Amino acid sequence: MAEKLQSLWDDDYFIIETGVIPGRPRLSGADLGPGIIYYPADANLRHRLAGSIAPIPARRPSLAGLNVLWNAGSATEILNPEERPSDFVRVALKLSAPLAAEIPEQFVGVAYASLLQADWVQPFKESVRADLDIIGAFIDPLRHGQRGAALSLIDRAVLAKEDLDLKLMWSAGQYRRHGVFTLGNPATMLAVAASTGIITVTVNTVDTAQNAVNGCEVKYVTYINKDNNAFYYSFARFSTPTSESLPVGNFNMWAEKGGNTGIKKKVSINSTSSTQSVDLYAP
Repeated sequence: MAEKLQSLWDDDYFIIETGVIPGRPRLSGADLGPGIIYYPADANLRHRLAGSIAPIPARRPSLAGLNVLWNAGSATEILNPEERPSDFVRVALKLSAPLAAEIPEQFVGVAYASLLQADWVQPFKESVRADLDIIGAFIDPLRHGQRGAALSLIDRAVLAKEDLDLKLMWSAGQYRRHGVFTLGNPATMLAVAASTGIITVTVNTVDTAQNAVNGCEVKYVTYINKDNNAFYYSFARFSTPTSESLPVGNFNMWAEKGGNTGIKKKVSINSTSSTQSVDLYAP
């Protein structure tokens, strides 16, 4: 059983608490509570999800120097093989009403965990990890008693949660179309997720009368990084149209031409098919 559970935060988006995993136990994820588990990168925690045979290997540490796993509750087994205990921080994401209506309750934990632990294509994996890094950056000062520093990071953490929620809603549609909820086997989520997560986005640049405007450079940035031009990217070809393969998620997109910048538009990439079309106003 996890020890010394202490509440750090509770608002409309997150429940955050800290605790200690003793040395040498093998715990059910239900003992910690479902959610994202952040723990020191030098800890040797192991875990497995939904009956997988081998422990799921740890990914790279977050920007806050924390490693991360996604605890699905009773479907997760967590082992600390060392004698020394390990601190951890649990972040539970509060479920929105649309998500609660879309995913049967018994699948929610594994559906969240699959965002991190299933074998998605690399760009999708990286977009999930970017969200987790931002939430990790928010909880890092909290676990050190620096609430004021955490408050300066809450807005980006909420954007990261919204991006994860969009990914979860999209993946729930994939699971439903593959009959996962009917089969009643959470482990099948990992197999369904194996080759998806990328959508071909076609952008048309137009004027206010919806006439095509050619020769625009289309730029985009993940919405969590919308204010940081170090994360701005361009489609490979000028419009119109022009296409790029992007992971499911929230983005800002806009067109540039002749040194002028068009209106930035928030775009949710979450098509139920492998393609999605977007219209942007040319500058």
